[in-house]
Amino acid sequence: LVIPGYTAMKNIKNNRHFFSSIMLALCLIQSLFMSSVFIGSAFNDTHEKEELLSTAMPKDEGFYRVKSEDNSINVNMIGGLGFNSMAHYTSITDKDYYDTAKKLGYSAYWMEVSAAGGTAISDIIVSNKYTLDRDKGISRVHGDDIGLLVESGVLDNFKLNDKRTMNHNELYKAVTKEDGFTFYYPKYEKNGKLLYTVNIEEEETLYFDIFDGISTSVDDDINRSVCIYVNGEILMEAYPEKKDNGIKNLGTFENTEVMIEVEILKELDRDKIEIAGLKTADINKFKSHISHVDHIGDYDNLEFKAVLDTERDFFLSVPYYENMNIYVNGEEKQIEKVIGCFCKVQLEKGTNIVRASYIPKGLAPGIIISVFSCLFVLFTFILHRYVDKNKTQVTAGIFHPELPEKRIIKPNYLFKIYNCIQSISEKINKAAYRLLCWVFFCIVAVIYILPVAVYFL
Repeated sequence: LVIPGYTAMKNIKNNRHFFSSIMLALCLIQSLFMSSVFIGSAFNDTHEKEELLSTAMPKDEGFYRVKSEDNSINVNMIGGLGFNSMAHYTSITDKDYYDTAKKLGYSAYWMEVSAAGGTAISDIIVSNKYTLDRDKGISRVHGDDIGLLVESGVLDNFKLNDKRTMNHNELYKAVTKEDGFTFYYPKYEKNGKLLYTVNIEEEETLYFDIFDGISTSVDDDINRSVCIYVNGEILMEAYPEKKDNGIKNLGTFENTEVMIEVEILKELDRDKIEIAGLKTADINKFKSHISHVDHIGDYDNLEFKAVLDTERDFFLSVPYYENMNIYVNGEEKQIEKVIGCFCKVQLEKGTNIVRASYIPKGLAPGIIISVFSCLFVLFTFILHRYVDKNKTQVTAGIFHPELPEKRIIKPNYLFKIYNCIQSISEKINKAAYRLLCWVFFCIVAVIYILPVAVYFL
């Protein structure tokens, strides 16, 4: 790699067209290959979308999110169907958003955040109103429309930690001033299995979690560490998985005894295992401490109306980013980040019209640079045409063959600008080509050669 790179730079004039042709060819080949991966695979798998579209969609004009029951549905498919969703997979997934979703118990790995997982409490907080299942279609869950009102200050001191079901209980406690979850512990361990016996009277949903901290790894060490049995039937054969590492819903039970077995498949800290229950009555109690605002904007605008008889905090489960603004009755309010990455502002007694807006960071400088660049290109184009038309005057200090003897035509300021631009462009062109050559060889080495070498070594 070093020798060809050095040769390319040393003999830049001779090799420029040759290496440029090679790079262009490889770029085209790569583009065709990646198109087949990202575009072709999606096009060829249209039966998934058709299958989901054939299910009964909710006739609900509210402003809410839809989650997925499990990870059998592509994370970007829910958004592709036209619904708001937590699920997101691109290389611009925000770190704070990723960490918050993961700590709230939703599946996430690498650059992918799924809408599967969580508990009834997190679904209420992030406004998951419906869940989509490949077999069962779409059904109602505990969340409601986006835009919540809570008692002033209750979310200010809440912090997410690595005990995910405990996070939900602390969130419940912050809102209601009492515990909501019941935590269960194994009766004993035998032959690598933890046995839990849970006596349930009132309707209660059981949740299982095993979590080893935030990671964007494709394959965490904790993956495939347990097998979960509920009343003798396998619920998860190897949990957690790459795409399924959120809090697991073990089921909703009433007036029964539930036997849960957790088979340990690899060396594991038992303290990382959590089993917790949440009664349906407690879910309703949590919901009674939260009210909703009216969404008065269209589907693409975050505009709400709240009529209050006392001060309340407005919670918006949209990630906070720099350059994001929230206005209340036309006055800009200070945004506080709560529950990881989400937004909160205080509302006063009376009628409050809340509007959130966001201008991407760097948009204004980008527009200025783009306008300047377009004007510069237009100027150089006009200048080039002018020089071509008057090219007989470019050679200052040389006798002009068609003019009287010893008369010299000196170039005016436009020719000087043209020559300056041409000189600078040539230098930039050479430097950019040298840099491009080295970058190209480094990319080839890191992306194509190094992984193969690591694999075989």
